[in-house]
Amino acid sequence: MILLISEMKVLPGKRKEVIQTLQHIANICRSAKGCVAFGVYQDIEDENFILKSTLWKTKRDVKTHLNSEHHKAFLGMGKTLCSSVKHHMFCLVGDINGGGNADGINRDICKDLILD
Repeated sequence: MILLISEMKVLPGKRKEVIQTLQHIANICRSAKGCVAFGVYQDIEDENFILKSTLWKTKRDVKTHLNSEHHKAFLGMGKTLCSSVKHHMFCLVGDINGGGNADGINRDICKDLILD
């Protein structure tokens, strides 16, 4: 599983437009092949700080998502409606619910996730 997180600092007065755009993108992403979850979260102290997370099954699913028109729209939104956007990618390994032991996991499993 691959977790993508985007931290957005929304420009004053642009929050409603950002939320509407994210709702539209969420509807598309949630029905995309390999999308496990899509969430949008607002900071409790700063309503203009928004975090978007998407969880994907495979590297191929992530590549398809990153090349999609809706992702390009998201990037454009970030450039015009936000003062800053930071993107993070995490490879999730192990099974926290199944009692798996992360010590036995190959630590190099994420090195193949470099997206061209």
